[in-house]
Parts: sequence; C-alpha cells; structure tokens
Amino acid sequence: MTPSPFGGASRRIGWKLAAGLVLLGAGVWFLLPSRPGSEKPASGSAHTTDAPVTRVRPSVLQGAPPGGSSEDARLTIQGTVLGPNGPLHGARVFASATVEGESLSTLRCGSISSLRLFECLRGEEADRLAELVKERRGEAIVHARTLTAEDGSFLLPGLEDGLYAVWAESPEGLAFRPTVAAGTSSVELRIGSGRKVWGTVTDDAKAPVPGALVTLVFAAHSRFYETLTDAEGNYHLDALPPGQFMAVVAKEGLLTKASPLWLYLPASERNFELQRPGRMSGRVLLANAPVAAATVHLTDPYGQKASTLTDGEGRFSFDGLGRQAYSLTAQHQGKGATTYLSLDENPQRLDVLLELKPAVFIEGVVRGEDQKPLAGAEVSAFLEDWGDFELVKDFEWKTTESTDDAGRYRLGPLPPGLYRLQATDTQHLTSEEEARPFSPGKETLDFILKRALLVEGVLEDSQGQPVQGETMTLRRLDEEHGWEMTSTGEDGRFSLPASQAGEYQLRVDGKQVHRLERPLTVPTDPLRIVAQRLMRIAGEVVDETGMPLPGVHVGIWAEQDASEEKPLAHDETNGEGRFLIHVDTAGRYTVTADLFSRSFVRTASQTVEVNETSEPQVRLRFEKGRPLTGRVVDWRGRPVPQVPVQVQPAPMPVIRRSGYLVQLSMKTDEDGRFSLEQISGEQFDACIHSDVFSLLTEVHGEARCARVKNDGQEVRLVIGRGVFVTGRLVHLDGSPVTHFRMNGREVRREDGEISLLIQQPGQERIELSAPGLQPVLRTAPDFPEGVQIQDLGTIVMSP
Repeated sequence: MTPSPFGGASRRIGWKLAAGLVLLGAGVWFLLPSRPGSEKPASGSAHTTDAPVTRVRPSVLQGAPPGGSSEDARLTIQGTVLGPNGPLHGARVFASATVEGESLSTLRCGSISSLRLFECLRGEEADRLAELVKERRGEAIVHARTLTAEDGSFLLPGLEDGLYAVWAESPEGLAFRPTVAAGTSSVELRIGSGRKVWGTVTDDAKAPVPGALVTLVFAAHSRFYETLTDAEGNYHLDALPPGQFMAVVAKEGLLTKASPLWLYLPASERNFELQRPGRMSGRVLLANAPVAAATVHLTDPYGQKASTLTDGEGRFSFDGLGRQAYSLTAQHQGKGATTYLSLDENPQRLDVLLELKPAVFIEGVVRGEDQKPLAGAEVSAFLEDWGDFELVKDFEWKTTESTDDAGRYRLGPLPPGLYRLQATDTQHLTSEEEARPFSPGKETLDFILKRALLVEGVLEDSQGQPVQGETMTLRRLDEEHGWEMTSTGEDGRFSLPASQAGEYQLRVDGKQVHRLERPLTVPTDPLRIVAQRLMRIAGEVVDETGMPLPGVHVGIWAEQDASEEKPLAHDETNGEGRFLIHVDTAGRYTVTADLFSRSFVRTASQTVEVNETSEPQVRLRFEKGRPLTGRVVDWRGRPVPQVPVQVQPAPMPVIRRSGYLVQLSMKTDEDGRFSLEQISGEQFDACIHSDVFSLLTEVHGEARCARVKNDGQEVRLVIGRGVFVTGRLVHLDGSPVTHFRMNGREVRREDGEISLLIQQPGQERIELSAPGLQPVLRTAPDFPEGVQIQDLGTIVMSP
C-alpha cells in the first residue's frame, strides 16, 4: 500500500477504534456457543512458536436480512454437511450476505469503475480500503446460524428472499457455498481442509511488532479474519477458505500496510514489514531570507496532495509519509519553486530548501458552448522550449490540473518559457492554444469547448435483449490513430465521442457476440446494433475437495490447435468459482484452468463439444498434486546458487505472463536446489530468467523454458553462461581470411573478424575452416567472473 501524505489524528483514532472493536468482537464471540471457527488448531499444525499466539476469530455481524426486516422473514435454507466419513454431527452452519455498495467485495475503484476496490491498491484507493478495514466497515453480515443434527442435516431459519453465502465449519475443516437462494432445501456442504497462514510482522528496523492487528478480508465475500501478533510479532490464522484475500496490517505509530494475499495451498507463510512514518521539513526562502505564509504543496506519485503554510521563519513540515518520491511546490506573491525528493533511502528529510523565483501562473475557467462551467475538465501546459535550464530543471515538461465545480483551474508555479495549453473533457472536443512565451506573473486564459459529436445507440442480440459489457470502438477512416473505445452498459447502451463530422467505422469487438464493423457518417441518429450472440461454455473450478476457487484463469482452445497458440478466449472465475467463455463456431474444444505462483502450479483440462442447441457445463477439478524439487547445475555439473527459476503451466498457459515472471521467480539455494509445495497437471515449463545464464536443455519460447513431465522425479536443469569470443583470421602473409566457416556456419567478412556466442566456457569447441586452408580447432577459454567478451587475438590459418 502507498501511504497517504495525510496521516495525523484520523489514522490514530481509526486504529484505536479498530483495536477496541476487535477485542469487543472477541468477547462477543466467546459468549456465542456457535461462533464460527472457535476451535483450536489441531496438533501438528505447521505453525509453532514458543509463546502462544493471541487469536481473534472471524467476525460475523448480526444484521437485518437483505430486502426486509427480520420480523417478516419466513424462508429457510436446509441441507446436509458431509465430512470425510459421511454426515457430520455438530458442525456450525451459518448464512451471511453482502450489501451492494457497502460490503468491501462490492465496492469499486474511485478512478476506474470497472475494477473492484481490491484490484486498485494504489494511492487513494489503498488508503480508502485500509481505513474501511480498520474501522470495521464493509464486512459481510450473518443472518442465521445453527448446528447440524446427528444425520448432518441443518436448517437456517428466518431469512428474507435473496441470495446468501452458506458456511459450515468444524474441527475437520470448512465448506463454503457462495450463492444459495433462501428457500433452498437441498444444500450439500462437503467439508474440506481450511487454509492456514502464519508469519511475522516487523518494522523497517527488522524488530518484531507485538500487538499489530492483522486483518484478512476474503475478496469473494467480504468476510473478515483477524488476529493480534504476539510478543515476538508472530501471527497465525486458520480455517480460511481458499482464494484471494486482502491483508491489512496496522499498529499505532507505524504506517498501515495493505497488500493482496493468495491462499490456495493448505498452509502459507507471509511476513509483513511496517514502515515507520517519514517526515519532510524545510524552509522557503527568497533571496536567502525566510518567507512566511508561503503555500507549500506535497504531492505523491498518485496525485494525492497535502498543503501547509510556512511559519514566521519560513519553515514547513509534513509527517506520516511513506517511503516513496514526492514533489514539493512552494508559491508566494507570484513567485514559486518546485523540487522532487525521495524518502526511500532517508525517511527523515529535514533540510529541504525551496528558493522562490519569479514564476508563471495561468488560471481561468473552462466552459461549454452553453457557457456553463465544466467541472472535472483537464487543463495542461506543455513546456515546448526554455532558455535557462537551471531555472526549469526541477519542473516537469507537462503540468495538468482539473477544474473545480465552478470550472476554474490554476496552473503554477511554472518557470518562464514557451508553453502550449490544452483543455480536454470527455464529452467535448479538445481545445488547444498555439505555443507562445509566458513571462513571470499571472495570466488569465479561458476555454470554450465545443460539444463533441456523439455516436450513441444500443447493442442488442437477435432476441432483442441488451448486450452488457461488450467493447465498442469508433475510428475516423482517414486517421490511423485516435480510436475511441467504450463498453456497453446494463441496458446495452453506448456513447462514443467523434472529433468532427466525417466518415467513421464503428466496431463491435466480439467478446459475447459475433464481431462486426459498420461504416458511419457523423453526425448520425441514435443507432440500434443487432448482433448474433456467440455460443457459450459455462463452468466452475474447484479444488480437490470440491470447494469453489475464485480468481482462476480459464482459457479455451480448438481441440486441433497447436499447444503453443494463445487461447481463443479466456475468463477469470468469480467469487463463486464460476466462469463463462464464448466461442463463435461449433466444434470440439479444450477448456483449461491454471493457477500458479512461486510455490505451486495447478492445472486442469476438459474437452467439450459445443453446438448451437446446448450450453456445455464444465467442472474443472484441481487434483491435490505433489511436491516438486529440482536442481540447477552448470555445464560441468556444478550446482549454481541464486538463479531465478519460474515453474509455470504447460502446454497451454491461459495467460502469457512473460512480463511478470521475474517477479514470480524463486531463486536456487546454495546447492542449486529449488522446490514447490504443490504441482498438479501432466507437464509444466521450467524457465530460467537471467541475463547471464541460459538453458542448455531443449528450450522453446521467448522465456527460454524447458518442458518437463510431472512424474514425481527431481527436475534437473543444465545451464550455460553466455559469453562472446572474438578474434581475427589471417593468412600467413597477414591478410584477412574473408570467407570461412565458424562452427559450421558460413561467414564472409572483409576484415576476417570472428564473433561467437558460447555457453560452455572452458569446454565448448570452436571449429574454424576456410577453402584451401588447414582447419583450426580451439577450446573456448574459461572466462573470469564478470567478463562478457574474450578476445582470442590473431589466428593464423596455414595452407
């Protein structure tokens, strides 16, 4: 999580409130005979400490059922809980529900409404999530609870009409059904192993942090799991469902940390480091004299701002800062200064000096053609040229501000120079001023934006039903760039701005319906686009116990396609472990699910027949898998430590993650070994990510991966060290050999120079031959560590 620059009292109050509620919740749950998860962990737990860990069990709040008051509730949910040996007596069963717009799992990003809050852990969104969790807001509410009878049956009474998550917990494990309708009478819950997570919370001095509040929020259903660290900073949580969580760790006096957490393995270790708050202070000067009442703005990389005024001695300060870069801007009476500082190395920057100089300030109002102010429009100043580099070196070449509710904006302080100004708004055409010089002082520049020509309409299928979430694209036919893109809403409606009248192309991308393109002349009347829906494959992904798995990538290939081809379509399982994929032609397809991280790889596939008369239902089940060990050795058979290795699904990975593999890689130990806790599937790829080493075994793809079978045997990867050998071939008289063969490859060089990449120094053979000359056979020399090029010098070839 990126800490907000505004820490202060609100953070301290929020933490105290959270800690108090946690302790209160622990007491309340102690009094409830059927509180979920109250059992102690079984002996032999993977977590062991000398001191007991203080645990606060999952919080489940009582509340009114969705859709009405509890007095009018008359529906029930009935079913059976099954353990490893049949019906389970005495299991705790309860039904919980989330509230749209209130529960954390339903909240959206403020900046990107298509993403959930859990997916936007940057800047303001990260702070928002952390504050909600610390204040215990947004968790799921329990509406009914009970214990199973001797035959494993249960009845949850007093429910209003609606959908509920149904949970079962016992010493044997847990079960979870994410969506069960009130009134259902045949729910079957099969108990599976709960997930465990443990670790240590330390500060940035590596000292343990006792009493830290560790909260895990189940992303699929907003259920909270909480605990406090013990005297050694250790924590432990168990009886967790598999899936994605958001971890929020808080302690008075330290910066709160929020980060995603995947819990798919039976047990996982996750350590957290809480940073001490940073501080930035300094003085604002003018001609070496302090400036009082100057305004100082602090801005983090995500655009969050904090402001203060200097005191009588020109001093300012900002507290509660995170380890990141900031921009500082000071302004006073037409003068300004800006600098960029990072707290990564030194969290206490107490000597910042901002020297005021004459600056440019540009302000004005942005209005539409109707003269009404436009709120949220963006005004940018582009620095095109400058004379005094020393004056502007700390300024960005582009400065952007948004208008307020009155349409007003203010840019500055800016260094004097040549600027091009531009005003943009999503519903209007961009207005741009020609570049001109700006001198120190304040200038007023208003913008009038013309209303964009809108291409609007509705996308429907052949049955007249709206198509939601389909991508629509608009492009001018005489422009290669300038595409406008949007997604259809719940009613199938879309709206795209056109820059000017003319000929355009409207495209339906074809995720749910057949792709189509239509020429348009803008302006145009509202459109009604009718498209034929694609055929669908629906399904779910479950673990070895049948528990649904959210956040799993699922892809589909035509059965006859080569395994290296990208999937025709892909989806990610939702909170219920379900997915939906579309294809445009009938036939046989292979549906594959994969899930992998540093410590596990899990894949499952199924072949299905797809036609226009039915919708196949696919259930992809991950097998339990087995541990995997491997060893990396060099070309001489010596173990190689600290080599990044990534194991990933094969032969049909759903999502190509080449850009992220280095971050997901594990490093070999001193014996060259690496291991995974669990791997399932018939085969996988083992990839080496190194600028120095490369695989000598059979490799493929850009990632240079070796295909390995999952047969329970130790994986052995042989790597070479990539280095270059250079030299020059000459005749006896010293003239260059211009036509020769090097390791079987024909080369023509007027200067006779050779350059060869080798991977086995001290062992690889170098064969040189030329027409009419005696061949030369050399062994590549051993290279000292760190040397990348070895010059063999002049090599004489005799007749």
